[in-house]
Amino acid sequence: MIENEMKSVVAENCEEYNPKLKISAMSVGKSCNSCGNCVNFKGEKCVKGLYEDIKDIIRIN
Repeated sequence: MIENEMKSVVAENCEEYNPKLKISAMSVGKSCNSCGNCVNFKGEKCVKGLYEDIKDIIRIN
């Protein structure tokens, strides 16, 4: 899976996802949830330490 796609899947499965920008999915045509748009994702890293754990669970399934 491409890293950008993985960030979207992780964001969709993360209970702590909190978007920096609240953009209506209808206005862009698809979901804009991504770790890159989360307030907890800084410097390409999840400050809550959840990204790797969620990514590992997704890869197992």
